[in-house]
Amino acid sequence: SFPTRRSSDLCKLKDNMVENNLFADQLNNLMKEKENINKELKNKNLYLQGLYEDFKKGFLDEEQYIFLKTKYKYDSNKLEERLHTIDIRLLDIQIKQNKLKDKKTLFKKYKQIKELNVEIVNNFIDQIVIGKYDEETGQRKIHIVWNFTD
Repeated sequence: SFPTRRSSDLCKLKDNMVENNLFADQLNNLMKEKENINKELKNKNLYLQGLYEDFKKGFLDEEQYIFLKTKYKYDSNKLEERLHTIDIRLLDIQIKQNKLKDKKTLFKKYKQIKELNVEIVNNFIDQIVIGKYDEETGQRKIHIVWNFTD
């Protein structure tokens, strides 16, 4: 019995580690990218200030100034869009992590059920989609949408 239990414990430990680290790489990469973009945006703003000063001092003519200003504004807008995309992705990961935690809690709660009732079904199932009856096969497709999956 000991080796089986130990093996079971190792599997649980492995599952917990995988679950806890499931999104860690994605989160780290996104946070690093966000930090780098914020630094780049700060640098671009400083550059634009310097560009304006150079224009005012006569080091750049108006055409050069407008061209460079437009280019850096465009680049900054692209970086802002990427930041927005990263924020959405971070929120999506957080939602997925919460769903994963909810799933784990749900399975723990109903680990030892004796009978199926409406409350249990409603906790596990979001909806059941029943397809059209196929007269040829005498069957219909049934699709279950679970509460804890994407």
